[in-house]
Amino acid sequence: MPFLQDISIKKIWLVGIVIHVLAAWLSKGYFHVDEHFQLLEYASYKLHRTDISNLPWEYGKGMRPSLQVMVAYLMTFCLQFLNPFHIAFILRLLSVALALTAVYHAGKTVFHNEKHLKLYYLIALSLWFMPYQYVRFSSENWSGFMMLFSVILVLRNKPMIYCGLLSGLAFCFRYQAAFFIFGLFMWLLFIKKANIRQVSFFISGFLIVFMLGVLTDYWLYGKWVLSSYQYFFINLVEGKAAEYGTEPFYYYFKMITESAMVPIGLLLIMSYIFFLTKQPKSVFTWVSLPFLLLHCLIAHKELRFLFPLVYFVPVFLTVLLSRLDLGKTKQPAIIRIFAWLCIVLNFILLPLSSFKASNPRISLQEHLYKTDEAPVCLKENPYLDVHWYTFYFPEKFDPRHLQVVSTGDSLRSGQTLIVRSYISRLEATNIVYRQVPPWLEQVNYGHWLDRSNFWCIVKKQ
Repeated sequence: MPFLQDISIKKIWLVGIVIHVLAAWLSKGYFHVDEHFQLLEYASYKLHRTDISNLPWEYGKGMRPSLQVMVAYLMTFCLQFLNPFHIAFILRLLSVALALTAVYHAGKTVFHNEKHLKLYYLIALSLWFMPYQYVRFSSENWSGFMMLFSVILVLRNKPMIYCGLLSGLAFCFRYQAAFFIFGLFMWLLFIKKANIRQVSFFISGFLIVFMLGVLTDYWLYGKWVLSSYQYFFINLVEGKAAEYGTEPFYYYFKMITESAMVPIGLLLIMSYIFFLTKQPKSVFTWVSLPFLLLHCLIAHKELRFLFPLVYFVPVFLTVLLSRLDLGKTKQPAIIRIFAWLCIVLNFILLPLSSFKASNPRISLQEHLYKTDEAPVCLKENPYLDVHWYTFYFPEKFDPRHLQVVSTGDSLRSGQTLIVRSYISRLEATNIVYRQVPPWLEQVNYGHWLDRSNFWCIVKKQ
């Protein structure tokens, strides 16, 4: 890989930090509704802004982790002088800062060859879905970088109590991290040959954080409840999770290939298989394999359940690509073509995934937050089918109850109207806000904009 000789680690990080800060600013909203309703709305409830009737059903069951809710609560309480959209940005900025810290130290710990270290950082900072994932204030992301921190401490032979503390945090942010902890514990016993004292300190560190999670459960739910047990019992024993759909064992392999875009997805799977075969005793093998296989055995599957493993992907890719050494002049043509296809596709997808709103309705809300008068919706209300985001509008009008009109003829001059992007060209109106550039309306092939969540706000003249 001769191109790595012309670039320094400092430059890789400088460009990478700029990309991730932009992603934190622009990637407004959430990937999955749990990222909002199970965290920000819970924090909003504890701040007496959200009514309990607006919380998801899981709250009444006391089955969601509370420690990350406490983080959101404290940040929101301390930053009340800012508007909620800026608070959400700071939470994303905090997420990416912790994520990049973990990535930096992982590179220094695992790769001692400078060329391999550069490759690792390049992949970790510019693989197209990485910035999008790193900025998420989600349980998957926070659990993921705590898992990586735990592995780093183990590899650096730090005191086991610290590793236990971080593993406990990974668990208390997302209970599925138990699969990771199981693999790590087995590695400590059978590969590292940890003694009783080390194992005891690891377990003690985990239990300290676990008990902290029990205390924050009491703070959140107002009663003593073991939310980790509730989560396990309701979802797996009572089968609640399966009500949201079941998938076959191979589902994740199919989704990784498709969702990462086929050539890159295939490369991810190949790199993982290669790593398993070449480094079967590696801690990365022992923590990732149980996590993956046990998720494959659970009937209800969602791709986001594997997002914590995103932090291990650059390690797998670096090991494979450094072994291939793509800089060789006599590489088979098919490998060179495949490599260039992945590189070109990656840098097309990187800005498309990172530099746009994760949920367009949140961007629309940010504009509405600045208005004092409730707008009118043309033909449909963009918020009619979702829970109300009271975290963002604690004292404003409720968009679920916005007036809906079939035409804008009856509106008075100066009144604002929310419309779909594809019908934004209305006579006698000024477009005051739009989520897609005008040229996209010229390439509305197959009427894809008709099915989109992109919106405009227009003002009647």
